[in-house]
Amino acid sequence: MESTPAILLRKRKFSDTSLIVSWCTESLGCIQTVAKGARRAKSPFAGRLDLFFEAEIQIARSRKSDLHTLTEVVLKNPFGGIRKNYLSTQTAAYFVELIEICTERDHREPELFALLHRAFSYLDENMPNLRAVTHFETELARIAGVHDPKILKNDPAFALGNLFGKLPISRTPLLDYTFLPFQSQSLDCVQPPRPMKLTNSTGLARRLVLLSTSISEQRTESSPGSTAGSTSTGSPPKNRQSRPESMSAASTPESKSATITCVVLNFLMSQSFRKSRSRATA
Repeated sequence: MESTPAILLRKRKFSDTSLIVSWCTESLGCIQTVAKGARRAKSPFAGRLDLFFEAEIQIARSRKSDLHTLTEVVLKNPFGGIRKNYLSTQTAAYFVELIEICTERDHREPELFALLHRAFSYLDENMPNLRAVTHFETELARIAGVHDPKILKNDPAFALGNLFGKLPISRTPLLDYTFLPFQSQSLDCVQPPRPMKLTNSTGLARRLVLLSTSISEQRTESSPGSTAGSTSTGSPPKNRQSRPESMSAASTPESKSATITCVVLNFLMSQSFRKSRSRATA
């Protein structure tokens, strides 16, 4: 029997009465245990096995596989503040996925447990922000030995992706659709985005495309020479001077709005290309 502080990372069904529970422990590393009878109503594990729970666990090691037997759980800190906010829960889930990708089972690494415990303690009392995510990735890359903030200036997430071959899929929606549109310049608080702000190139481009599309639809519906009018009379309108197609197409509001949209999109694409090029050279 071995006992150690642990944080519950993941749980899934093993049988009709049992669960497989993944832990990040202080003295045993990341391990998997089977909680026999945990799904029963009168189980001794009832109310003690939930995501992000910190507990003191006791296990019986298996000699044949890496699936050990969970014998006792003493709840220490449920980190209830993480479940009160969806953004906090999403951020904690991303931390768990990153830990699972970057660690091996049954490999002792006390710094990983300490890092995850600090991260959950922060999310339990504070709203998550981009700085917290970046700090967690930097510390994890430092523990893995692929990043030194005093020497290297590269992105720690990029270094982790190169080392382990992938990053969690949840990272992109977490950063692009949750943090970046709402981050202030100091990254200390969450503020609603201002309309038509040039810092969000994707949102500006989407609004311009929608604006040009709505303008073209309104002009088409309100045009005097619509197909409905011509079919009702059965003859083309009289006393109308014909103009060259090039002149009429160049002077329509639809073409003007489309031209403006293309110019702005080209400008935004060039700016984003320059930023990515400068980051790559740096």
